[in-house]
Amino acid sequence: MKNNKSLTWLFLLLLLTVGCVVVQSYDKGYIKINSDKTLEDRKKDGLNTQDVTETVNDNSVKDTSKDKEVSTNINAKNKSTNGYEGNRYKVNPDIRVLINTTGYKSLFHNKVKIKGDGEFEVVTGKKTKRYKSGKTVVFKASDKISKNGKVVIKPCNNTKFKVMSIKRQQGCPKYRGKFEIVWRKEGLLLKNILPLEKYLYDVIPSEMPTSCNMNALEAQAVCARSFAYTQLNSGRFDKYGADVDDSVSCQVYNNIKEDKKGIKAVDNTKNIVMMTDDNKVVSAYYFATSWGATADGKSVWNTVKPVSYLKGKLQITEKSRSKTGISKMDLSDEKTFRKFIDKNICNTYDSNDDWYRWKVYFKEKNLGKRIDSSLYRSYLSDKESVLTRDKKGKFRKVMLKSIGSLKSIKVVKRDKSGFVSEIVITGSKRTVKVCRQYNVRSVLAPVNEKIKRKKGEDVKGFSLLPSAAFYIDKKKNGRENYYVVTGGGFGHGTGMSQTGAEGMAREGFDYMSILAHYFDGIKTGDISKALF
Repeated sequence: MKNNKSLTWLFLLLLLTVGCVVVQSYDKGYIKINSDKTLEDRKKDGLNTQDVTETVNDNSVKDTSKDKEVSTNINAKNKSTNGYEGNRYKVNPDIRVLINTTGYKSLFHNKVKIKGDGEFEVVTGKKTKRYKSGKTVVFKASDKISKNGKVVIKPCNNTKFKVMSIKRQQGCPKYRGKFEIVWRKEGLLLKNILPLEKYLYDVIPSEMPTSCNMNALEAQAVCARSFAYTQLNSGRFDKYGADVDDSVSCQVYNNIKEDKKGIKAVDNTKNIVMMTDDNKVVSAYYFATSWGATADGKSVWNTVKPVSYLKGKLQITEKSRSKTGISKMDLSDEKTFRKFIDKNICNTYDSNDDWYRWKVYFKEKNLGKRIDSSLYRSYLSDKESVLTRDKKGKFRKVMLKSIGSLKSIKVVKRDKSGFVSEIVITGSKRTVKVCRQYNVRSVLAPVNEKIKRKKGEDVKGFSLLPSAAFYIDKKKNGRENYYVVTGGGFGHGTGMSQTGAEGMAREGFDYMSILAHYFDGIKTGDISKALF
């Protein structure tokens, strides 16, 4: 009995010791918990063209950031006892990029096929094998060599690799730097590791057409660089041993081939980032096209506190401001918003873009069939986003059931920028409220319907409504009911409008003026001066 009691006490003491070690390790930053889901759940809008790329950016975003500011950078483990010197960023560090399969369908590859432009080496464990220029190496998830650990593929000189097993808009893409291939039970992870400034060479053309004005491209380069640096310390892809991926979930990388103009935009702004007054790098959100206004970051991301540098504003041009006398507009009023969308009240920096105005026609029967499944997906991902009206007329969280036949859809909450954050959907069986821009756009996604743009071709096949700046009307055509959604812009709507940046650049604004317009109170400076 005494021996049993002694063993029990010894076991409890051991557990207590281990617990203390774990708590101290977590407190000091040696153990990190990756809780950043905000961007992980973004969906692609189904287009492969440059002019409608929507990124962190968005494509959208599941709003799970309510308990922290979007701008927060988590990682203070290197903080020194002498202040913030240990929290300075390394200049032009290597960035680890996860490469998705064709169509950005998965991070896990069944097969990886890589061809070297020059001589290269393949390192597996302690073995190194050298290959001549033009040779191709193939790795399969089922191969023993792949399962034995990490495979490193590195150039002998400053040459590129072509990944033959994936296709992008440019065809089979070429990459700088080296590759790591890591086996997981789901498949092979392919990581491209290269200096951050070189990484940006292949981000710029994939995020903004390089036919744009150089000042706009330089603004895009600073945004992309700022975002990349914030990701180095986010811990978002730690479980994969990476910093970012190559899709719209982060920034699109190497979808479109680099060119001299994009490289020049990066080189012209080398190491320049946006910072707050206390030298923290900002989360440089950008999107494709505004509807003539931008929204507050707090409204878009549903943060508890305002994001100081993400303030919405009317995007009226200086010339139009002088002509009309308009400087501000409160678009939260339904009549004012409809007038703004329907009539050319003023010219904005985005006015000439195809996505500035658009319209979608939904047949009530078709939309009704999709709503239940759309609501259920939103409910599963965020139970705060879909509320059901109870018998007392109050909306509350309950397990979602079918709404029955669709009867009406109504906008019930609109931001001062015109941005819709809540709609109420009434069915024959129940009424539900859908909250937050991503969920609203998801439920009203024009999956099979054509989107009629201001000019240019009609498009379809979207997993999200182009933006949350819209109004909705129910119409009747003979015996058939249908809904008309009329809106403007493309993307989440906060931060820098890429189309607007181009408009400002063509009016003579340099990249610093463009960034100062879209990001309130920021300063630009060398990354060596920034803190995380």
